[in-house]
Amino acid sequence: MAAGVSRKRVRPREHGSLVLDNEGLSRAATDRTMYVRLKAAYLGGRRVITSAAILAEALRGGARDAGVHRVLGGVAVEPVTREIGECAGRLIGSAGLATDQAVDAMVAATALAQAGSVLIVTSDVPHLSALVADHNRVAVAHVDKIG
Repeated sequence: MAAGVSRKRVRPREHGSLVLDNEGLSRAATDRTMYVRLKAAYLGGRRVITSAAILAEALRGGARDAGVHRVLGGVAVEPVTREIGECAGRLIGSAGLATDQAVDAMVAATALAQAGSVLIVTSDVPHLSALVADHNRVAVAHVDKIG
């Protein structure tokens, strides 16, 4: 490389999105293997995101939050907008679930708002699967099964 010429880091081409629920985010904060998996997904061109609603479940204002904040440094936090809220409500209705699944529904709605293929990483596979059952471009995987 010639002197004075800087290398420009090129961002890999997008390969869909990886959406984290509370367990996905918390596991990445406490489990090195999960953290490495997320980093590999990001470097492989996936967009790694979570819903702002998950922050209410994951952060408690204590020392444990440091690991979550470290992970959040590489995760896009999507806001809960009116559109996301309305979509989440429709998803709950379509799935026949109770409103206590509202945060999961916001995660599902956030996933549906992404372009391309989406993988939701969760420990609550049954509820998230029910919420996105009618959307074949969104898959759901247990936090222990991604790799």
